Amino acid sequence: MKTGIHPKLVKCIDEMMSDMTLLLYYYGEFCQFVVFEETERVPRCAVNVIPSGMVFYWNKKFLDITPQRHVNFIVVHEIFHLILDHPKRIRKGGFDMKLSNIATDMIINTAIKSDFIDTDAPTKNFIEVPTEKVKYF
Repeated sequence: MKTGIHPKLVKCIDEMMSDMTLLLYYYGEFCQFVVFEETERVPRCAVNVIPSGMVFYWNKKFLDITPQRHVNFIVVHEIFHLILDHPKRIRKGGFDMKLSNIATDMIINTAIKSDFIDTDAPTKNFIEVPTEKVKYF
């Protein structure tokens, strides 16, 4: 297990915390309570809550080839899962993990698109929905 943080994740979190025009400082601050762990066990990025706290898993090869604005989208997307307590709700509810993740992804993506992209806010230049056919999250 490796711990640390990819430079693109650092850039994203730094901008969320320091660029007050983005109005994403809450998400940047929230990231301060998350452990970032590099792993090859996930093909892209994922989050979970374990007894020791919240974990954001990331794959170096994936982040190396992913454009920064897509990484920004992914970070906000994954943080939404934690803020909305999806890992716990899925487990406690006894829901199918795969189907629940698809449903929660749809809800989160719709919220990000309507609140941060389909707007005149500065976030539309910070976040871009990944358009490749590769499943990003």
